[in-house]
Amino acid sequence: MLTTEELVEAIARAVLRASEILALHGPTAAEVYLRLFQLQWNRTRPLPLHTLN
Repeated sequence: MLTTEELVEAIARAVLRASEILALHGPTAAEVYLRLFQLQWNRTRPLPLHTLN
C-alpha cells in the first residue's frame, strides 16, 4: 500500500503530465491521459469497503 507521500507524488506526476499533454495536444488528449491514469490507479488500489456491500 502506498504511503500518503507516494500517493501525492503519483497524483502530482499525473497532473503535471496531463498539463504537458494539454499544452501539446489539446484538452481531449489530456482527458484521455487522466482517464487512463484513473483506470490504472483503480486496478492497483483495493476497493473501498463501501463498494463491497
